[in-house]
Amino acid sequence: MRQLLAEILRYVELEHVQGVVEVPQQLKELVVPCNSGGSLDYYAVDSGYVVRRIGAADVLIQTVVAVGRDVKRRFVMQRVIEDPHREARRNELLFAESINADIVLVDGPLTPYVNTAKVIGVSKDPRLARYGPRIPERDKREAFVKLAKALSERELAALLLSASAPGSYLIPADLGGLYGTFFKSDWVVYVEYPKHIDAGRLCALFRRYPVRLRLAHYLAKVNREYLKTVGAILSGVLRPSPRPRDLL
Repeated sequence: MRQLLAEILRYVELEHVQGVVEVPQQLKELVVPCNSGGSLDYYAVDSGYVVRRIGAADVLIQTVVAVGRDVKRRFVMQRVIEDPHREARRNELLFAESINADIVLVDGPLTPYVNTAKVIGVSKDPRLARYGPRIPERDKREAFVKLAKALSERELAALLLSASAPGSYLIPADLGGLYGTFFKSDWVVYVEYPKHIDAGRLCALFRRYPVRLRLAHYLAKVNREYLKTVGAILSGVLRPSPRPRDLL
């Protein structure tokens, strides 16, 4: 079933859009083939979280999981001060940064949460326009941005990479403290990574979508019964003690 879904997505990205939009030759020059062989060892990190009202406070309940040579977990429970999604993302990135490994993948983009990082952000569905406006050459930048407004950056990247072998990618864009680009995997993914890592080496990892990211996502799910248990325990612990008047 998963393979069937991947094939459907590949068809939509690489066949349907191609028949609708004509890509300028200058944009095809952004494509870089992957010449790196072998496999890379890595950890993959994902998390699941919910926010529950307990007493007078909103409480973030989060499970962060890393899958690599072993499985690492961290349970987080904290009072929500800011936007809960940002707080959960910050917890996830801090956990990923604490892992001692050359390559650590995190589900989702790194920006705008951080400007520099030691980990790699992998996004299946990037929402913001990050790549196009940072293409160095003006003619390519303007052509990419114009087409991306009609499609999206990801769909345009899929179109550019449609004739290339898995692992191929677009010339990385400088995001400041990071690089960002699109890789052709089982489908096209947007990747942000530290500047000390070479895309020509990293591309071998994305010839197929990293299976450990799938597993981390599965393990990080916060199920309903788990939440009910945590909520019940918290409610019992935080419930104020009855006053003598209340017992009369």
